[in-house]
Amino acid sequence: MSQTLDLSAHFTNAQIANKRFVGQVVDVNDPQKLGRVKVMVPELWTGLPTDHLPWVTIERHVHQGATQGAGYYGIPQVNTHVYVKFDNNDEHSPVITGEPLPNTMTPNEMDPAHYGHRDPAGNIFDVNNKTNDINVYTHQDTHIYISGSDGSIIITTKNDVTFNCKDLTINASENVTINCKVFTLNANESVSINTKATELHSSNDVHIQTNLLQVNAGTVAFIHGG
Repeated sequence: MSQTLDLSAHFTNAQIANKRFVGQVVDVNDPQKLGRVKVMVPELWTGLPTDHLPWVTIERHVHQGATQGAGYYGIPQVNTHVYVKFDNNDEHSPVITGEPLPNTMTPNEMDPAHYGHRDPAGNIFDVNNKTNDINVYTHQDTHIYISGSDGSIIITTKNDVTFNCKDLTINASENVTINCKVFTLNANESVSINTKATELHSSNDVHIQTNLLQVNAGTVAFIHGG
C-alpha cells in the first residue's frame, strides 16, 4: 500500500520555485485510474522508495481535434524521461510538462515537415504536412501509404491481408488487376465485380466459393490460369 510522506522534509518550496526538473517514470499503475504516474526526480527525491513518491499529473496539450471526451491519449511508459514542475510552487502538486527529445529520432522525425507518433515497439504514424502523404509502419514491416496528391493507397506486408465483413463491394472505373500464386474468395451470399476491364492472373489455383457469382464487364473479362 502507498504511504504518505511529508515531502517538505526533503526540500523547501523555495528550492522548486519556477524550476523545471528532469525525472524518470517509475510507476504507471495509478490506483485511481486518473492517468497519473510516479516519477523519480534525482535532484529532489534520491533514496525515496517508490511507494513514497507522489502521483504526478500529466499536463495535456491542446491540439487539433481536441474537445470534451476526444483528443490524444497515452501514458508515458516506465523509464521514460520527463520534465516536471510544481504548480504554484507547491511540493504536493508536481506536473509533467513534456519530455526531452530522444537521441534516437530519425531524420523524418526531426524534419519540421513531418509530425506523428512512434512507440517503443517501433510502430510509426507519420504525416508529411507539405505533401499530405500519410505513412503507417508497424514493427512487423507492414507499410500503409496514402498519397496526399491523389488519395491512392498502397499496402505492403509480408503476411496476409484479411477482410471480414458482411458485404464487400469493389467498384473500379478502369482496371482491377490481381497477381498472385493462390487466390481464394469465399462468400456466403453473392460476389459482384463491376469493372470496365478485369484481369486475373494465377500461376496456380484460383478458388471461388459462393452461392452466386456475377461478373459484369463493359468490354472483356479475362481469367488466365497456368
